[in-house]
Order: sequence, then C-alpha cells, then structure tokens
Amino acid sequence: MTTPRRGRDNAGPSNGAFVRSTVRALVPHIAAAFVVGACLWLMTWQLDRADDKRARLAEVADAPTRPLAELDPATATPTRVAGRGRFDGDRQVLLDNRVFNRQPGVHVLTPWVLDDGRIVLVDRGWAAWPDRSAPRPDPVAPPTERIAGLLVDPPEVGLRLGETAPLDPDDWPNLLTYHADGPLRAVFGDALLPQIVQLDPAHPGHLTGADWPVVTFGPERHIGYAVQWGLMAAVVAAIWIVLTLRARRRATTRKPTT
Repeated sequence: MTTPRRGRDNAGPSNGAFVRSTVRALVPHIAAAFVVGACLWLMTWQLDRADDKRARLAEVADAPTRPLAELDPATATPTRVAGRGRFDGDRQVLLDNRVFNRQPGVHVLTPWVLDDGRIVLVDRGWAAWPDRSAPRPDPVAPPTERIAGLLVDPPEVGLRLGETAPLDPDDWPNLLTYHADGPLRAVFGDALLPQIVQLDPAHPGHLTGADWPVVTFGPERHIGYAVQWGLMAAVVAAIWIVLTLRARRRATTRKPTT
C-alpha cells in the first residue's frame, strides 16, 4: 500500500494557477496606473515649461538699461543698451539658415565700434538669400552714431556638424553656419565683446522692423498641452475605475450561494 505524497507536489499546480491568475488580474491595473502617472508627469512638465516662458518674458520686460560704454565681458544678459559709436559696414558676418516669413536667408551681424575701440556685434535682423548661387547679401549699414537694443547671449544651435571654417579677413561678408567665438575673435581680435546686441526694430539700421521673438511660442500653448495631458489622465482613470467596479460586480454575482 502506497502513501500519497504530500506537500509541494500536490500544492504546485494550484499555486501556479493562482499566481498566473493574480498576474493577469494585476496587469491592467499596473498599465492603467502607468498611463495615468505618465500623463500627470507630462502635465506637470508642460506647466513648468509655461512658468519658464513667463519668467523669460518677465526677465526681458524688466531688463535694466546700461550705456554701451559700460559694457564688459561680464555684463549680464538680457540688458537693454544704448550709446554712441559707429557701424563697421565693411566687415559684416552672416549667420546662415535663418527663416523669416517662411523664406530662407541670413541674419546680418554688423560690428559696432565703441568710442574706446571695443567691438560688439549688432544683429540687424534678417536678409533674404534664396538663391545660393547669387552673391552673399551685404546690406549697407546706415551712417548713424547711436544705437539701442537688447544685449543677449549669442544664439545657440542644438547640433553642430563639424567645425566652423575660419573667416577670411579679405573676403567680406563672411558666412557662419552658427555663432562661433573662435573664428570671430581671430578676425576681430580681443576687442570683440562676447555678447551681441539685437538692434531695436525701430532703428533705421534694422533690416525688417520686425520685433525680436523672446520665446518661440508663448506660455499659453504649454498651458493648452498641460490641459490635454490632464484630461487624458482623467479619462484613463475614469475608464479604469468603471471597468474595475464592473469586474468586481461580476465576480460577486458569480460566487455560489450556500
């Protein structure tokens, strides 16, 4: 007569089935919780982006004003500046790949020579250059003695493919794919300040008269995105709750009565 085995052999199949059924029951809840959490995180991220844009707009609106003669490499940006000097229209630099009203072109950086000989590059705005076989644009700088504008850091690019070629001091205007301090300082020397001035659109030297964009788009768009992510989280959470309650009701009605 054999004695039936007890323990793991008898309990194994039922335990395995229980684990599998538990996992199947938990997967929808885990997935729903993950989606709701991700949507809430994205909503918060968009709200933070909106706060950053508001802070940037307020920073520019409240920027202090300083005379150009007081500028130095450590001058904080953004700062509104105004002062005397002259344009060096014979040594202009073109920043390539700039679009205005969906048209290709360049931004024109014209050296502004201060009374003490120091130089700051002034961004005079956009100039059209749709045909690359045509000569580079070289708009004439007006014979003005005063400028005003906003002192900012040089524009940055997200991805730089290769190094910028040296500027040719005998072939103006020079073309840059992105702002690079090394090549610029090689032709303008140590007198060149590291910041640039966005010329006041009302100044006659500005090429388009268009306002300078402080941000690509305003905080309102980020608020709209945040609302969308919040609504998506609410919808997923509502569906999750409804389906969970229905499943519990079905489980309750299927229990055998004693």
